[in-house]
Amino acid sequence: MVFTDELHQETKEIWRKSIEHPFVQELKAGTLSKDIFRYYLIQDDYYLSHFVRCIAQTLALAPD
Repeated sequence: MVFTDELHQETKEIWRKSIEHPFVQELKAGTLSKDIFRYYLIQDDYYLSHFVRCIAQTLALAPD
């Protein structure tokens, strides 16, 4: 079995849950409220800004 096929098989349930999430389904249908969309965008911004800081700190500490 090809490695990518193994990965696909092992993550099939996670992928299914992701695409069946109400946010994704409502976004796809065009029924997602602006307030919910805004909430998710704020959460993404918060997460990504902190994630970038962690990566930057890790890189700063790396010997090469």
